[in-house]
Amino acid sequence: MRPAGVTVWREIEQVLTREIADGVHPAGAKLPIERDLAAKFGVNRHTVRRALSSLQDKGLISIEPGRGMFAKSTRLSYPVGKRTRFSENVGHLSKYVEGQLLNTWHLAAPEKIAADLDVETAEVHEQTVAVCLLGRLPSTNDILNARAMFNLV
Repeated sequence: MRPAGVTVWREIEQVLTREIADGVHPAGAKLPIERDLAAKFGVNRHTVRRALSSLQDKGLISIEPGRGMFAKSTRLSYPVGKRTRFSENVGHLSKYVEGQLLNTWHLAAPEKIAADLDVETAEVHEQTVAVCLLGRLPSTNDILNARAMFNLV
């Protein structure tokens, strides 16, 4: 049963998004054709097209006329530098980018990190721990898990 207020195409979009994230449709894999998806969800092809269009807009699939629809990688490139900004690196992937600062402290950069960031190891730098998510607000569970991971409980 569909939750109140959720359109059928959005529900299909959510199912396909989950399947792509779970590896049911790995990056580069061809998705079933519209007719098969319509049969799977018990809807007409126009409803499936709306869901597929949304997935394409979000960058989760590519639609190639005459070839089919293909899952795209959910991995993202995240370059790190002296002025790395989460919202700038990944903001184009979602209409909603949110983060919550959990803790911040100053320390000298370990040798490997200093080399990666092109800074001196003796320099003191600010280290920040935050929960940052795409497409939804951080939940209490997300924040608690991040705090535990960094021993900030």
